[in-house]
Amino acid sequence: MSEHPERGSTKTRKLYGAVLYDRLGIIPARVKVVAQYHWETADHKCKLADHDDKIGVITAYCQGVNKCPDALNRV
Repeated sequence: MSEHPERGSTKTRKLYGAVLYDRLGIIPARVKVVAQYHWETADHKCKLADHDDKIGVITAYCQGVNKCPDALNRV
């Protein structure tokens, strides 16, 4: 996974890319991770009591496939 957010990230919403390789070096999945670096979500539906805390990962999904490979669960 990249240490640096990708383009399209904002101050509070960060986008990261990750790649899953198998033992032969083949890429079975490209993953996009969306993280919320704030104490509340952008739609204000989820808020943390402590404003110093951060929410973290909101969602992660595989790109270009309908279902992520099972190998991703073993990482």
